[in-house]
Amino acid sequence: RLAPDAPLADWMLAGALTSVTRTPSELSIVVDTERVPPDVRREGPFAVFMVEGPLDFDLTGVLATLTRPLAE
Repeated sequence: RLAPDAPLADWMLAGALTSVTRTPSELSIVVDTERVPPDVRREGPFAVFMVEGPLDFDLTGVLATLTRPLAE
């Protein structure tokens, strides 16, 4: 989580999984932990899983169906 006006850096844009989201209140980056520089606040570790798709946006309850086994 960085300031909303923080510039983009190369480390934010590479890796197996990358998500960069800018909102009025923050710049949020999701990348492999080893890509984050030591002076940048980080959280985790987190696990990621991939769902084979594409998934139809008209499907209801998709997220609940996918995450129920994890919750149980």
